[in-house]
This record gives sequence, C-alpha cells and structure tokens, in this order.
Amino acid sequence: MTFSPGTPNAETQTLQAPAGTLVDVAPTPRPPSEAISAAGAPLGEERETRTAPSRQARYETVRPFAPAIPIVSGALVIAAAIAAVPLESHAISLREDLSIAAAKSGVIAPSDRQRFDTSRTLAYTALGSAIGLGAMTTGLVAWYILGASKRETFVSISLSPEPNGASIAVRTRL
Repeated sequence: MTFSPGTPNAETQTLQAPAGTLVDVAPTPRPPSEAISAAGAPLGEERETRTAPSRQARYETVRPFAPAIPIVSGALVIAAAIAAVPLESHAISLREDLSIAAAKSGVIAPSDRQRFDTSRTLAYTALGSAIGLGAMTTGLVAWYILGASKRETFVSISLSPEPNGASIAVRTRL
C-alpha cells in the first residue's frame, strides 16, 4: 500500500494478513517540521494549486404539474358543495309549498311546477358538479403525489488557495 504516491514523502507499506481479518493501516506520523500541505509542498511555501472539481449527486423531486392545479380544483369542489346546499334547500321548500297547495286545492299551477323543476335541476347540477369535481381532484392529488420522480442534479465544487485565503466555486446545472 502506498501513501502520498507521486510526492517526495511517498511511503509504501507491505502487509500480510490471513483471510477474513481486518487490519487498520495508516501512514507513519511525521514531525511538524516535515509536515506537508495537501498540494504536496512543505507548509510555509506558497504555491498556486487548483483541486479537481468534485461532483456530488443531489436529487430533486419533480412533480408532474404545478401544485396550483389541485388547489384550484379543490376550491371548485368546495364552491360547488357550498352552492348545492342552498339550492337543494330551496327545492325542498318549493316541494313542501306545492304539496300544501295540492292538498288544499287539488291543483298545482304549471308555473309553480316549472319553478320547482328548475330549482331541483339546479340543485342536482350543483351536487353532481361537487361529486364529479371531488373525484377529479382526488385523481389529481394522487397523480401529483404518486407521479413525483427524483431527478439527479450535479453540483461541482472547487477550492483554490489564493494569497490571502482561498476561493470556493460551486457550479450546477438546473
């Protein structure tokens, strides 16, 4: 095994170990006067070096569409459900009025019957819209959550020593 290959302080150690054993190996510690920098030059000597950029994989979640779509769909479900309540209440009220009128006179005016039919149609339309939009919203939310995928993005980081410190550069592709 060779430590610091290609530098003046390269150290090679030969090791023999029986199969299945773990052995810890480390370079021989050097006195502080012989310490070297990561670039291979003795400490105290300034030398311009650039490290190779490291690429670290990062992952981001990609959704099939904007989150505003299920939110707007959910708001429409709520609006349709709220609209269905007074419309159905009005249709029930008209039905009771027509039942009382039919019990008293035995006849229901055609205009009253038409008004009841229109009110009931509007109530059923609002209720059906709420149910249909609710099913669509459920499907959109499921697609939004289950259809998410992870995409790998790379981040490149480089470190360079400078006369009064160091510079770090981070590059990525979005």
